[in-house]
Amino acid sequence: MEEILREIYSALDDVLRKGAYINIVFNGEFEHRSQVTFVVKGTVEHYFELTYALETLAPRGVKPALKTLMLGAMFMLKYGSVPDYALVNGVVALAGKMFGQGVKGFVNAVLKKFKTLPPPVGIKKEEADLNAPEFIIRALERDGFDPAAVLRPPVNDNVHFRLGRKGKQDDINDLKGLTPSEAGGWFSKPDPRLKKLNADGAITFISPSSMECVNAFGDIKGKRYLDLCAAPGGKAVYAAEKGAVVTAADIYPHRVDLIKAYARRMGLRLEACANDATKIKNEWINAFDCVATDVPCMGLGVISYRPDTTINKRPGDIESIVGVQKAILNTACKYVAPGGKLVYSTCSVLKAETEEVIKAFLQHNGDFSILSYKNNTEYGRLIMPDGMWDGFFVCLMEKDK
Repeated sequence: MEEILREIYSALDDVLRKGAYINIVFNGEFEHRSQVTFVVKGTVEHYFELTYALETLAPRGVKPALKTLMLGAMFMLKYGSVPDYALVNGVVALAGKMFGQGVKGFVNAVLKKFKTLPPPVGIKKEEADLNAPEFIIRALERDGFDPAAVLRPPVNDNVHFRLGRKGKQDDINDLKGLTPSEAGGWFSKPDPRLKKLNADGAITFISPSSMECVNAFGDIKGKRYLDLCAAPGGKAVYAAEKGAVVTAADIYPHRVDLIKAYARRMGLRLEACANDATKIKNEWINAFDCVATDVPCMGLGVISYRPDTTINKRPGDIESIVGVQKAILNTACKYVAPGGKLVYSTCSVLKAETEEVIKAFLQHNGDFSILSYKNNTEYGRLIMPDGMWDGFFVCLMEKDK
């Protein structure tokens, strides 16, 4: 029991306290993978419900490191299959070893009261039901969205991938549920063979929404193509496979290494470099036919596999991230050659991060105009999360000649 609890705690602490992305954490090696995945994913998906309970039972607060252990334990008590007495005894013993014997009585008392705690009401119930802070719920409502449609999207066990240059149609023809996607990839039921095909570069997992960010440019064969926010490299590699001469940039060197590794796996060549997308690089001015900016965002369109997106968020985060988005777009536009194209995309649906960014950009950059690529809004294409597609916004623009 202790070994499993420690492994669960380590992975959960990486997400809750250290800010690691849950999908990246799950790429690690675990001796008890199924238990770790179940508890970490479940705790994150019920974060606001469990946090409400802990704050109610311990109103004076709990130190962050101990909070991680207790939230995981509370999830296991309510949703797991380990007998309550065994779980409580195991968590109490581990808490004593990790945080000192003095916490054992406190941990024991809180966990024993947890299952009899009345459910939250009012705003706290809303936050628990949608697993998001109130300010995000209200922002979605102001924009005309049903918060549940975004924050609790339909669950679908299909995976999406595309064939790489090394792949053959025969590699995938007998997969269950194989269905072509509008983006040019394939949906199928999960299959163990896909993992090996992915490792070999025959296929690569990529969302159809991400593919559409590249498809929006149209024919890019031979075009000079810059991806300013490229890591981990899926869209840049896809552009290279479509024949573009690709420069892929990201701000952190270790993320540039991810792009290079992605390209090697898929058997493709591109230039990858470290670059701050908010700062002008003089040698890139007017140098590219196509410039792609899939900017950092609140991530509300990818909650289906990034349930950690809504935790640890603060009301000022939207304004802060919008400032970064505008800075990147205002830099990116300078790299577009006359007559070239610019794509602004983001895996969020909030108007502040999508159409309002484009509206402000066009007001100050009269040499750009919006082109249509399956547009369903005045400022571009909005894709809602539906279990098959991620929530995305894609705006294709052209620079005057």
